[in-house]
Amino acid sequence: MWQQVTLDGRSTLVDQHYAFCDLPFTILFRQLDKAYPGSKFILTVRPEHDWIRSVERHWDPAVNPHRKFWDIAPFTHKMHQLLYGCKTPDRATFAKRYHRHNAEVWEYFKDRPGDLLTYHLGDGWNRLCWFLDRPVPSVPYPHELRSEAAKAVLNYEI
Repeated sequence: MWQQVTLDGRSTLVDQHYAFCDLPFTILFRQLDKAYPGSKFILTVRPEHDWIRSVERHWDPAVNPHRKFWDIAPFTHKMHQLLYGCKTPDRATFAKRYHRHNAEVWEYFKDRPGDLLTYHLGDGWNRLCWFLDRPVPSVPYPHELRSEAAKAVLNYEI
């Protein structure tokens, strides 16, 4: 998918699905916007210290069972270098990259506010569903993916 989007502008994987999140999509927002006109983008934000704590947990092999594979996966190294600015955890670099990425997204969409939603983690359904022009689900907004409410949401068709 990375090669298709970066080399050809489009991806057969992306063509087949409605929505994506996480890496490498966070890095490819410009290319995806050009390749899929009319798409909507959501930038999820939260307080810097919360985001850094989450990234540190993501990088911790005691928390993330997939972490052990990063050291042998060249593509993973490339993604972490592009997004986080490093291959090993560094709080100062994480903070700089957090602000830089958000600023780049806001700058890119500054003249197209209808195409970008800056979503504050935990804001609930209303703004999100309004932005996507979808009905608000009847289940509570999940605050942790492990909850039963979140499992119901994952099966929610949008």
